[in-house]
Amino acid sequence: ADRVLKESSDDSQALIIKADALQWQGRYRAAAPVYREILERGEDFEARKGLSYCLLALKDPTGAKDSSRILKPASPRERREAENLNNAIDELVRPRLDLLYKHYTDSDDNDVDRYGMSFGWWVRNFRTDLHYRHTEARDGTRDGRAEDAALSAYTSLVPTVGMGGGLGFNQVKVDKSENSLTGHFELDFRVFKGNLGGIFSSEILTDTAELMENGIRMTTAGFSVYQAVTGRVILTGGYKRKYFSDENRAHDVQFASEYKVTLKPQVRIGYRFRFLDFERQSFSGFFDPNDYIANRFFSSLYLERKPLSVYSEFFLGHQHFRRYGASNSDFILGGSGSVG
Repeated sequence: ADRVLKESSDDSQALIIKADALQWQGRYRAAAPVYREILERGEDFEARKGLSYCLLALKDPTGAKDSSRILKPASPRERREAENLNNAIDELVRPRLDLLYKHYTDSDDNDVDRYGMSFGWWVRNFRTDLHYRHTEARDGTRDGRAEDAALSAYTSLVPTVGMGGGLGFNQVKVDKSENSLTGHFELDFRVFKGNLGGIFSSEILTDTAELMENGIRMTTAGFSVYQAVTGRVILTGGYKRKYFSDENRAHDVQFASEYKVTLKPQVRIGYRFRFLDFERQSFSGFFDPNDYIANRFFSSLYLERKPLSVYSEFFLGHQHFRRYGASNSDFILGGSGSVG
């Protein structure tokens, strides 16, 4: 398409093909101006449909709705495609209710039961979510309970910038009840072929009964990067600086690269790296190593046959760290799976 446009910059068919290719690659910010350029010359069904899908992907449901109303299908095929577009818009903005139950156990005699509920809805271009979580934890020497409730919202300020935040309330009870406020703020910029984001958050750790008893608050500031370099290659990474109420601090660096071997079913292979370093061991009930370095290679499979989906992942790697003055170096392996 680019070669054709060099010879004839006003070739509408080449512009449509170029915009569609960009959209299929997930490069919505690059595709939208091309669709708009076509529409400036006159209304076109394919360009209008493509622009509506781009606005939807950029979390602008109001713009997608306004654009879709202009569609004028002139054939049975176009009527079906217009209907599919409207269904996609409705699926995004439809209120959602998510219910969760999770049981966790480990070799340190921790047993945790979690119950959660989330309700999400759109107010124009604001995605709003209400979350509630109840946690019960035991470890043989203590019992704990925690309640978490939070309200959050996210919106795209412009096609290249998104902003969100939330405020929550936490209550922990072991021997006595303690109440705390929690919250987060996030900002992301769509750059190159992905996102660059920053986040600041403050939360109470309730993963185990010991953490509940110690009342550990974690405050985090950091950034993350996501880049879909090609349709098959994805790079992600980030850095977080973590501050704990027991006066401990940590650096947390992560990086991952993955390659989609096949698209349907989706088979991926990749590599993950993590560096985690705490200032000291504070005996507060969480993993606080010095110079933790992990290298993992993984493969995953995702298969969807509506209405069912299957996901599985396996990893193999090596990790090294120091804790309480002792060094540990091991090969590690594990996996996970889900059916939906």
